[in-house]
Amino acid sequence: MKVHKSVSLSMAAVGAVAAVVLVPGTADASSGGGCHTQSSGMGKLESCISASGAYLEPDGYLLVVADNCETTYIELEDVTTGDVVLRDSVGCWPGHYGPFAYKGTNGHKYATIVVTYSSSSQLAISWSPVETLSY
Repeated sequence: MKVHKSVSLSMAAVGAVAAVVLVPGTADASSGGGCHTQSSGMGKLESCISASGAYLEPDGYLLVVADNCETTYIELEDVTTGDVVLRDSVGCWPGHYGPFAYKGTNGHKYATIVVTYSSSSQLAISWSPVETLSY
């Protein structure tokens, strides 16, 4: 019985090693991303970014909004080129907005920007961490 048990354990170990060795390599994956929260006397905003395959998924949270807020934009910036490639007006009501799907360019870096405005100025801004798209 002792021999049978050790043979079973040895076979299990060999099977586990084979499973690890035989797993095919994974495709390239995007890196970075996540969320950033910015607080000021004019509001509390959170900007987030993630990626799924060739698509970026920017989204944002309006956690606290200044009384004089007139509009909020959630923007996706292609950091590699400096262009704003997606911009959506979401108003001034606290809540979660997005994610918005955007097909990005392989190898480019992207960030989500959440910014609130009054009639006279920018009130608050939050930049997400940078996501490097790789697919």
